[in-house]
Amino acid sequence: MLSYAQNFEDVLLNRCFKHQDTGFYIDVGAWDPVFDSVTKHFYDKGWNGINIEPSPRQYKRLVELRPRDVNLQVAAGDSEGELLFYEVDDGRLSTLDKTHLQRFKDVHGFDVKQSKTRITTLANICREHVAGRALDFLKVDVEGWEFAVLQGNDWGAFRPRVVVIEATEPFSTIPAWSDWEGFLLSQNYHFAFFDGLNRYYVRDEDLPLLDVLKTPANCSDDFILARAASLAEQLEEREHQLLQLHSQIDEEVRQRVQLEEEVATRRGQLVDLNGALERQTREIENCYQALYEDSRRIGWLSTQRQQLVTEVSEKQRGVDRLQQSVDHLQQNVDRLQHAIRLTENSRSWRLVRPVRALAFRARKLRGRRAGP
Repeated sequence: MLSYAQNFEDVLLNRCFKHQDTGFYIDVGAWDPVFDSVTKHFYDKGWNGINIEPSPRQYKRLVELRPRDVNLQVAAGDSEGELLFYEVDDGRLSTLDKTHLQRFKDVHGFDVKQSKTRITTLANICREHVAGRALDFLKVDVEGWEFAVLQGNDWGAFRPRVVVIEATEPFSTIPAWSDWEGFLLSQNYHFAFFDGLNRYYVRDEDLPLLDVLKTPANCSDDFILARAASLAEQLEEREHQLLQLHSQIDEEVRQRVQLEEEVATRRGQLVDLNGALERQTREIENCYQALYEDSRRIGWLSTQRQQLVTEVSEKQRGVDRLQQSVDHLQQNVDRLQHAIRLTENSRSWRLVRPVRALAFRARKLRGRRAGP
């Protein structure tokens, strides 16, 4: 079994009721549905019961985590009414007893909050909620208010088989049962066992349980502390998480090696690309140089062309002038030829033709005589 109670109370009670799959309990001063709970093991087993807890914060947790139980935000006492409730520190030491309250404040320095709470009796609670059912055990943890709780029950009508009462001063083993134990024994209950914190009592009708409760919780009870089990589960979960982390680390290392290889490959490629880039840069520079030379040559050629165009223009103008001269000379020739034709066709030219012929022969003869 898993033990949730702070001092193995549920282990001893399980001894008494281990063969019962169902049962009924009353927890006066229930505080928490899980932590240090005497009834958590039985609730998980299938039991149900009544949880009495005046603390609003702890009552809310009981309602949330114990839906099968009857959860009452009241305090149990010896009468009906209303009293100041002193909520001490985290709530587990809360009390209605001013003597305990002053000790908590003076000795331990705990913070205390006070509020009014309704008081009712165990007898009235049982009349409303037990309804003839067998009451297997009653647990009382009320920090100095035990006698009032016990006095408020109808012990003839509602007789839990086992009663467990916290019976020492807080944080000590100093006995604190002298005020109320005589009253409980007078209701035909018998002391069974003291575990250093709680006192166990058995009713007349179940005296064989005295032998069941006479030894403390031990390894033969086959129990595991719930906190230890929780820690073991947490440890197992942490180990699982650790394995996952190791797997993640291995995967990350593998990915890192792969990335380093890819980086090395990329670096090699980068070196190759840098080499290619340098070659391309040189080729571009050469192209720019060639382009520059071509530009210069084009400029020189443009200049030469312009000069040739100028020279051609000048030559053309010279040609035009020569053409004008030729045209002018041609006009003169044409006029001379016209004049010659006119002369040749004139009457005087025909009359002197014999004279011209004689003159021609005379020039010719002079030419022969003058020769070698």
